[in-house]
Amino acid sequence: MASNPDWRMTVAQWRQVFSNWGTRAAPCALKNASILFVFRCVYGDD
Repeated sequence: MASNPDWRMTVAQWRQVFSNWGTRAAPCALKNASILFVFRCVYGDD
């Protein structure tokens, strides 16, 4: 994702993006939120 310029934003811009994803029910917003907010343990003890 770091190589994609669409994902390189300031902290303030990310906060706005996350806020929009949480308040909009658009399919692309829900998809993006589900991809970026996965909290599974991938290594070691959870």
